Amino acid sequence: MKFQMSFVITYIFISLPDILGFTFVVQWVPGVTDLQKAWSYLTMGLSENALVKLIISSLSALLFGFILIRKSRLTR
Repeated sequence: MKFQMSFVITYIFISLPDILGFTFVVQWVPGVTDLQKAWSYLTMGLSENALVKLIISSLSALLFGFILIRKSRLTR
């Protein structure tokens, strides 16, 4: 459970610049609602450079897990 939580938190943290629209520009057609814009930014932010984000999130979750295991062994 800790691995999944750290993976999700890391993935979302890495995706924040994309979700907030700092890394790309979208030219909206007139008449697009704010909900459509928000949904587009969210989906594009989570899927942009997904492979790199998956690798970084996996490595950081594994590292976090090893640190927790080592810390729990040292406190026994």
